[in-house]
Amino acid sequence: MKKIKLNKWEILSWASKYKYVAFYDSCDNVNDKYYSYDCLIAVANRCVIAKKVSKYGESDLFEQLEELQNKSKNWLFGYLGYDLKNEVEQLFSKNEDHLAFPDLFFFEPEILLLQKNGTWEVENKQNEINFEDLKKEIESSNTGNIYSANNTSYKINNRLDYASYQKKIEAIKADIENGIYYELNFCREFYAENTNINPYQVFKDLCHIAQAPMAAFLKINNQFVISASPERFLKKTGDKLVAQPMKGTMKRSKDEAEDEILKKQLKNSEKERAENVMIVDLMRNDLTRSAKLGSITVERLFDAVSYNGFHTLVSTVSANIAENISSVKAIKNAFPIGSMTGAPKVRVLEKIEAYENTKRGVYAGAIGYFMPNGDFDFNVVIRTLLYNSLKQYLSFTTGGAIVFDSKAAAEFEETELKAANILKVLNSK
Repeated sequence: MKKIKLNKWEILSWASKYKYVAFYDSCDNVNDKYYSYDCLIAVANRCVIAKKVSKYGESDLFEQLEELQNKSKNWLFGYLGYDLKNEVEQLFSKNEDHLAFPDLFFFEPEILLLQKNGTWEVENKQNEINFEDLKKEIESSNTGNIYSANNTSYKINNRLDYASYQKKIEAIKADIENGIYYELNFCREFYAENTNINPYQVFKDLCHIAQAPMAAFLKINNQFVISASPERFLKKTGDKLVAQPMKGTMKRSKDEAEDEILKKQLKNSEKERAENVMIVDLMRNDLTRSAKLGSITVERLFDAVSYNGFHTLVSTVSANIAENISSVKAIKNAFPIGSMTGAPKVRVLEKIEAYENTKRGVYAGAIGYFMPNGDFDFNVVIRTLLYNSLKQYLSFTTGGAIVFDSKAAAEFEETELKAANILKVLNSK
């Protein structure tokens, strides 16, 4: 490794010439106990896996990922899409896919830049980099071609108006009353067609507004993932697995005193705490498939954490990984993510497919990386904009956990709240 001084936005500008780019940004949230890096930026002109799940989940993408991870012994950057659920359980997806992203995508970096405690280091697979030349190349990148202010207002549509949304919520609540399940994460898509955006500027603006600790930007040729996720799905460090499920949301106020009251209301809300503890229990159950007996611990429960635009409840669950469980197997055992599904998981996965009207795709999956030693860190793909520049199609999805005492109006308002930062960046109309 070689240490250099650089600006992360200069690096992203330089990185844009590559076909594949991964940029993971903590947005200066470095006080988290499980923080690893300020930033990671990886680039390559060749991907190693980009595949779709077969219609009825008959492919073996988790197995292919494990084979790749074992063979590579290198960093791997990418994501696991939500529809990999079809390979975890006997499920299928029939809803329309407007984006056509791969369900599984990873690449090995040709060049990797890592920042920790404000210091950048560089890794190169071939160890042939002249670091001073690289620094000069990055600094001379023409940022004017990458970053430009958004002076356009985009017409954002949604596939579910309030009346239709209300009917779906009532049907979900009827299922809960009939004992079919007790919590279901229900989402709706916002979208725009025939739209040109500058994905680099959008990501920069979204990071500035959201300050999300698990933010991520992926370029896959002409497809872009622009994520301001605040939630960690699963991390492995040595023999320790850590999950930090987030459930329960409250708006913020510009008035400091009122904002503190809202935060306390969230912390003390019986409904929001019930939503959170259900997902904590679900995550504990998922981790039993990978953990050493007796090692699962709820380290923190109902932490009220504040982000720009909302307060949320975050809990932390950890476990020691069993010796016979690989990194990919640990991820598969907890996939798809409990906070984006509900409980019991298999039943709600079937019902989500019935109630939602578009494929989630990358949304509700996980973006992250594997290290050469098998450690990994993955977010939950929420607060995320997906953009296919060839199709000129833009999409983002928001949702929430529906329980027996959910109110359609409040849940609908929560989906709007979760969309607010993206809408602000897009100057929506």
